Amino acid sequence: MYVRQPILFVPNSFEMSYGPNPASLTLLEALERFPARSKVRFLGCIISYHSPSATLTVSHKSLYPSSCQPKTQKAKVDISNLVRTLSTDVLQNGEWINIIGYTVNVVKSGKENTQGGVEVAYIDAVQIWSAGAIDLGVYERSLREKLEVDQRSVNMIGTSTRA
Repeated sequence: MYVRQPILFVPNSFEMSYGPNPASLTLLEALERFPARSKVRFLGCIISYHSPSATLTVSHKSLYPSSCQPKTQKAKVDISNLVRTLSTDVLQNGEWINIIGYTVNVVKSGKENTQGGVEVAYIDAVQIWSAGAIDLGVYERSLREKLEVDQRSVNMIGTSTRA
């Protein structure tokens, strides 16, 4: 049985929330910017599934490369908590999936490191589902625009509090 923990501080009404923390929507290439245990949501294409460890390897080769070369181009996604609830259709190579999970760490893998220093992000998944027929170009453009707007908003808030 779930027992709600007592609140140790009184948040203002803007901060008050009893639900789970929202996931940060991001591109796979940006996972390296998140500290460990950050809740993230991203899109990836399954390139392999290792059933003994219940680990998906996903990738996202961007149609619109950013100005800086991303290091993270793959993610290893632990789905051990979800494997009993997933259909085999979702776990097929080439399937685009949405992933919500927590970052574990980003480490250099020996094999990928010899192929241009590609870093691999590690994610503990809490939910995955098929992205269906997605227009990757539209998705990337929309998400990049959203992230730029979010960053400008953060910058504006930061400058207004210093004034």
